[in-house]
Amino acid sequence: MAGSQVRADADPPGPTLLPAPESLAEISLPGFRLTHPRLPHPSPQDILRLHNENPQWLEQMRRLADGGRGALNAAITMAYIEPGSQDLALLHQRLLELQYRDRGHQQAKPIALAYDWLYPQWREEQRTTLRNKLAEGVTYLVDFIRRERLSPYNVYLYNSPLQALMAANLALYGDDPRGELNMRFTYDLWQHRVLPVWRQVMGQNGGWHEGGEYVGSGIGQAIYQVPAMWRSATGEDLFRREPGLRGFLDFMVYRKRPDGTDFRWGDAGYFNKIVPDVIPLALEYRHAAAYSRQPPGTRPEPSSWPWGPLTDTTLLDPAAQARLPLARHFDGIGLVVARSDWGPEATYLTFKAGDNFWSHTHLDQGAFTLYKGGELALDSGFYGPKYGSDHHMNYAYQSIAHNLITVTDPADSAPSDGKEIRKIANDGGQRRIGSGWGIESAPLDQHDWLQNATSTILGACDAITTVAIASSRWPIPLRPTSIPTQGPASFLTAHAG
Repeated sequence: MAGSQVRADADPPGPTLLPAPESLAEISLPGFRLTHPRLPHPSPQDILRLHNENPQWLEQMRRLADGGRGALNAAITMAYIEPGSQDLALLHQRLLELQYRDRGHQQAKPIALAYDWLYPQWREEQRTTLRNKLAEGVTYLVDFIRRERLSPYNVYLYNSPLQALMAANLALYGDDPRGELNMRFTYDLWQHRVLPVWRQVMGQNGGWHEGGEYVGSGIGQAIYQVPAMWRSATGEDLFRREPGLRGFLDFMVYRKRPDGTDFRWGDAGYFNKIVPDVIPLALEYRHAAAYSRQPPGTRPEPSSWPWGPLTDTTLLDPAAQARLPLARHFDGIGLVVARSDWGPEATYLTFKAGDNFWSHTHLDQGAFTLYKGGELALDSGFYGPKYGSDHHMNYAYQSIAHNLITVTDPADSAPSDGKEIRKIANDGGQRRIGSGWGIESAPLDQHDWLQNATSTILGACDAITTVAIASSRWPIPLRPTSIPTQGPASFLTAHAG
């Protein structure tokens, strides 16, 4: 399903919002786990293995927990692994003192974890007050996601309101009427908006449209955590059903250039950041090449929040990537990556020809890059000096900064709108779906994206359309080529561009 058809008008009037929970139909989760804990948690085998193979990790967590006075996540973890080791009255008091603010995830996640993992250890009155605090958090997160119109195409949803909402609502559902009411929203967001966008962007072979550090700070900390929580509580195993999840691991391997850094793609300033969910996802699929790119330590430890599979040195195989094909097509984002070999002297090529998925992407459909001991054909420009700067909006973001064909219409004028109005350079570039220059809002789901996905004229003129390869700092000069058209109706169109 490409996004729910349910919409709600904004109040006060403004951009359309996601539907309120009370406007959605009741849902049925027949396989839901009604007992606690529901969220992923340490198994007896995990605890035994930590005692035997990594007692240092347990000792470190004891120090961090400090009997309930220290880090909340550590105190909750050690209270579960070693019942009676933490002052639960103090822990309960500290949890109730948390005030939901900003995105709400920093407060909702420990409250959900403590309520769920330590459920049988709380006294009844403690459970009741924690349940009310948890319900307050679920409502806060629903309101925040609706009010801020968080988009499944964008890093902000995954950093980390979605994870917090999923954890909190799964912990509350079945214990309180507010859990059922808000689960209507959570289910609709997850099943009808987030998952269709993941299928659209990842396709059959994986991939993601945002670049650089935005993978690690966004989708890269949700792609394992959210399906794992959903499976633990409902029994629905999306890891077995969604090929794009495994394909994401291939994408993590292929986006590394021969110099070991991430390819240059979209808005990005950092090209070697950790992507947190790669390790637990690689353990899930036994994907040695992805696991071995930036492997964890040799002793077992949990690999994800709230709990992931313990790390496993038997999966470590630095030669695993050499057994992968030299080329891969990531069908959802329309990207081909090819290399001559897996060594540091390899020739490395990317070619991009797909849809524009709005968030932190550039206007670069049809572009290619080439790397051989250095950048020969590059994605030029600098992500700075700040987001929305003139260099960012009028060069680095534009088609002209990439190796592609441009078609210029002198009459094409699209000034920005919104917080800051500025003239946008008319250099034959593309336009994107959603907030072209701050005019429209972010797509709420795939349905919303498709509504905006009308073909956009890239450029035309009556007799001659000027086409040029747009490449800054190309090693040899290129001469623009004039291609005669067949009349005013001859023009180039593209999705989201």
